[in-house]
Amino acid sequence: MEIVFDQYDLKEGHDKYAYMESMVTDSSVSHVLMFIDKRYSEKSQ
Repeated sequence: MEIVFDQYDLKEGHDKYAYMESMVTDSSVSHVLMFIDKRYSEKSQ
């Protein structure tokens, strides 16, 4: 099993939206785990 972790794999200056989209459109990705904090949760509503 390979783990892709944005903190290490998403480099500064890269398109974070393209990165996130690639995680949900890549057929080899079977699971996505998100860790969010209260601030992110409130901001997204």
